[in-house]
Amino acid sequence: MNSAASRTGGSASSNTQRDHPVLRWRLRNNPGVEDCFGTVNAEGNVSFPSGLNFAASTSPGEISVPAASWTRFTSVEILLVVDEGGFATTGTTEGSFDGIVLQALDDRIFANGFEP
Repeated sequence: MNSAASRTGGSASSNTQRDHPVLRWRLRNNPGVEDCFGTVNAEGNVSFPSGLNFAASTSPGEISVPAASWTRFTSVEILLVVDEGGFATTGTTEGSFDGIVLQALDDRIFANGFEP
């Protein structure tokens, strides 16, 4: 992830924790299968600070795909998750994400268009 920001709701008081925004990713190679439901070959999390204002992650995420694993069946799943950080009086989990950018470190991601 080259760029991303998140914010959460909740109280800033000491007796109520804010919720926790997390971007979760999963890489599937799916050799020979044309779907996105194969075995997860790699996965990771990018955590964001909790707060009422949008803030970037302190450590950007990187999804490394070896060249031998990159085929027309390879997929990357991105999940935007907000974990409950406490029991707010309203009983809600609240969070927002913005400015998420996926960027290849080189231009080979679509070097052959959408064909193998």
